[in-house]
Amino acid sequence: MKTTKFFHSMAFLAIAAGFLTGCSKDNIGEPETVSSENDAVLISPGVDASPTNAAEIDGPINNPGEITALPLYFLRGDHAYDTWSGHYYNFLVEQIPATADLSEPESINVTFGESQYYSLDGTNTLMVAWYPKADEYLKASWGAPSVNATWNLDGTKDVMVSNPLIGNKDDKGIDGWEVNRFQLEHKLAQVELYAYAESQAESDYWGTVKSIKLLDQKDKLTVTVQPTYTDVESQVPIVCAIGSSTSDYNFREIPSTTALPVVTESGETAAEKMLQIAKPILIPPIAAGEDLVFEIETSNREAKEYTFTVPVQSADGILTDGIQAGYKYRLNLKFGLSGVILDPDADEWGKPIDVVYNLGTTGGEEAAYPYFVEGENYIVSRDILGGILTSPVHDKWTALPDEYTEAEDETVAAILEVDAADGTSALNHDGAALYCSTKGAGWRLPTTAELEQIKEHQSKLDNTTYGNNFTQLSGYYWSWNEDVPVQIGGTSTDKKVRCVRDI
Repeated sequence: MKTTKFFHSMAFLAIAAGFLTGCSKDNIGEPETVSSENDAVLISPGVDASPTNAAEIDGPINNPGEITALPLYFLRGDHAYDTWSGHYYNFLVEQIPATADLSEPESINVTFGESQYYSLDGTNTLMVAWYPKADEYLKASWGAPSVNATWNLDGTKDVMVSNPLIGNKDDKGIDGWEVNRFQLEHKLAQVELYAYAESQAESDYWGTVKSIKLLDQKDKLTVTVQPTYTDVESQVPIVCAIGSSTSDYNFREIPSTTALPVVTESGETAAEKMLQIAKPILIPPIAAGEDLVFEIETSNREAKEYTFTVPVQSADGILTDGIQAGYKYRLNLKFGLSGVILDPDADEWGKPIDVVYNLGTTGGEEAAYPYFVEGENYIVSRDILGGILTSPVHDKWTALPDEYTEAEDETVAAILEVDAADGTSALNHDGAALYCSTKGAGWRLPTTAELEQIKEHQSKLDNTTYGNNFTQLSGYYWSWNEDVPVQIGGTSTDKKVRCVRDI
């Protein structure tokens, strides 16, 4: 059974006890009696996620390690049948609470509030996970009822919803981690504001920033799950919709005594000197070409609205997709004598900012992983919200393990940087390994699986548009396994070396 794959490197293996059963044709909606422990088959799912925000902790959290427990909630539907509706999934009338224990990164457990079991009659169960608890959870009261889960939005709340999983006591399709797992996808985008002035006169003109509001933002997000019966997860009807009513989002924790910094440099130096003027906020997606309207008040200037259009293309001329869910964006505001403007030269609208956020694109049954950071020689096989299922992903290596093992040779890095060019040709295996180690900290020979990954995807690393002079691999290349060089195109029999490192 395939799973719809979305978004580093955390698997939550559920440990549970107790039971909640499904529905039968004759007794829809009523729990069945478990006659013995041998009759009941526990649902033990894996969940792949790591939050960038927890509402209980008040706003976006950039370091997942700061959160020791994450509350998750599950929708559950069990196979049902009646002559009017036919076959359908009968959803429970309440969200099922669960807790993910993040205190031990190597063994993260999810515990249901009430343990979950597959239906005793062997029919299918459908489950979907989300975070946080929906503010409104409504099951229709007629026919084969759908479920609407709604969250109120105010800029401080993240909303993540998983792919559906379907299983029964025989195939255990909701269990596990390597094949069947829930993967949570962000439904909102994170926006950070940075500010600066180009002269001391401009900084003095504005004074300190007192308040910033993002006006006319949608205030509700609703996920609707239809009860249509299917055993194909990609065919489960799940629709995410943004509400029509609006409210204003307040940027919080604005430094009250810090003047706007004067920045005359460009590039990374300029970015480092700018002032982050508030905590980030989370907003619904906004299409390229649409407007963001800010209300800005400073100590020397009254509140005034400023309208900024989401760029249709980046400074490099690359078309953008606007502000997308699951991405982090930095907006640099330049305060001048004539007003406040969005500085387009400092904003990389063609790509998200940090590798550590869920940057991949989603795509139905096709995996979003690996994906590639434009302008960098990175292959991202797993980030904080998911990853590939085709190869195991090892913990971050600073060098190859001391002893070769076939199992570890079949693993790949979560984020792999590939050197832009080959090393010296015609080296033996020891010489190739030594060459990589002399390049600096972390550089090493690739595993066989990593070389195969490079072989398959190297064309996507050739981003000359972004000034990245990546040389395509061609010939035979040394891997960690000294007995099996990997051929990547070409006809030369010389053994080459292309070094890699974990990011």
